[in-house]
Amino acid sequence: MLLAGLLLVSLIGTIAGATDASATAPTWIATTWLETGASSAQHPSSWGISCDGNVVVMGVHWQNWGANEADGHGTIAIAGPCNPSCSTAPSYRYPVRVVASQIALCGSAGHTRQIYGRITEYLSRPDIRGDRQFTQTLQSCVQPQVVLGSSVFAQPYGEGWGSSRPSLISNGGDPSGHVWHIHWSSWGGPAAFGTGLTAIFKPGGGYYNQLVRIQLKATDVGRCTANGPLAYQQLWVREPSRPGGPLASWFPWAGGASATLCK
Repeated sequence: MLLAGLLLVSLIGTIAGATDASATAPTWIATTWLETGASSAQHPSSWGISCDGNVVVMGVHWQNWGANEADGHGTIAIAGPCNPSCSTAPSYRYPVRVVASQIALCGSAGHTRQIYGRITEYLSRPDIRGDRQFTQTLQSCVQPQVVLGSSVFAQPYGEGWGSSRPSLISNGGDPSGHVWHIHWSSWGGPAAFGTGLTAIFKPGGGYYNQLVRIQLKATDVGRCTANGPLAYQQLWVREPSRPGGPLASWFPWAGGASATLCK
């Protein structure tokens, strides 16, 4: 029997919502455990977390599916000691809370999809072996290298483009084309959100002496070139019109709704 901290999960039994990878819709809430032979699934109700089938999660009902973390509740069945044989071993059942997290993007160009890269089962009390938690990680796709646009964007003086989670982006010119001290969340998902500091114009000309808070939203994951890395191809931002003022509407950083960060 595999203990806590298992790597790779094998879906077994009946999986609610099991579907072919090309038919899952909408893909932004799709979870796919890409072990060889495994089905793709949305909100699976049961799966095994040991190679011998001695640890099985079943009857899971999900909430917040598609969010950064999805929560489920069900039952975990754990076989007792195989003495004298596994076929006669008793089965112990415990209430379990399941958390699916670490949203990532997997696949090849034109066939990328969102998955939950980690699933963790929390038992309500220690099991027969003293364990209270199991974790499975999808090794093949967790934490893909998604970058922001292309390195050729805003060249020759731009900064931050074509890198993952940049803390600074710059078009290489006026201060209003810079964002400093960026902190990102949901990186690798269908949209990544960031906050940072930028400079804004005064109504009469020039810049305010005080930097202001700016929000960023990176979207449209794809590839700028056929063999390039996965990249957010669009960036939306919003900022106040004066220091301390409310944030205005979102507008595209690249200069137009159809413009991208690829060139």
